[in-house]
Amino acid sequence: MPQYNVSEPDITLTSEPDGTRLIPLHSVRPIIEVADTTLRSDITCKSAIYAQHSIPEYWVVDVNGG
Repeated sequence: MPQYNVSEPDITLTSEPDGTRLIPLHSVRPIIEVADTTLRSDITCKSAIYAQHSIPEYWVVDVNGG
């Protein structure tokens, strides 16, 4: 992930125990964004970043579109 601009998804499922540091990418399964006003950014910018870093599954929940 970008070193100084780490994304903060709404929900991240991981196999790592609770902690105070960044989640290791190898432990991430789905990343879920709940989009209200951020839909465009979530499906363009964020999806490209996650794909570049081989995140295996990325969901965007469009709360306005149902």
